[in-house]
Amino acid sequence: MMSNSKFVTVEVRFPTEINDKQCQRFCMKGGEGWLKLMFFVFLSAAMTDWKYGKIFHWQILSGIAAGLIRIVFLNLSPFPSFSGMLCGVFGFMVRGIAVCAIFYVLYLCRMLGAGDIKLMALCAAILGMEDGLIIIFSGFLLAAVNGACTLIKEGLLWEKMARISHFMIQWGYDGKLREYPGRTEKSSRIYMGPYLFAGYCIWLLQVWAT
Repeated sequence: MMSNSKFVTVEVRFPTEINDKQCQRFCMKGGEGWLKLMFFVFLSAAMTDWKYGKIFHWQILSGIAAGLIRIVFLNLSPFPSFSGMLCGVFGFMVRGIAVCAIFYVLYLCRMLGAGDIKLMALCAAILGMEDGLIIIFSGFLLAAVNGACTLIKEGLLWEKMARISHFMIQWGYDGKLREYPGRTEKSSRIYMGPYLFAGYCIWLLQVWAT
């Protein structure tokens, strides 16, 4: 007596990468160490920038550590991808350098400090260009609104606007990069640390909400 037997082959595939949304869900459910570390990096930078007008190197280095933790989370799998981690580190560096290059002109004009630009580069390097730029421009928007309200209260808004316009026209006319003439005035100083921290908090609330 003979019996017919059939064999079924089952192919099991393990994911080699976890995408951004999966990583965010993972971080929200217990692996949120990098988010907490980033929160305290931005908070400490906001406090020192507000009090001393400086963002220190140790704060930026702590942010880099948070970025490396995130790269590890993005490559979590049963068989961690070493090549994925290398690509993550490369992308981290490229994004940071790109943001530094974009805003370097504002540093040369003395309209932004070096620490502010490093913190902005850290945003994009860790979170990606899209989320990083959302935080950066949210910070700029908050700084602009606060600055405008302060100038209106002091009755200096139109004077400052005229000075900035003259500065931009002169820069475009002769093609020479100049230092902003009002950089030494207290009312013209913008410390971006607190505003970038506020932008990060807004982004964080949006991540938690989704």
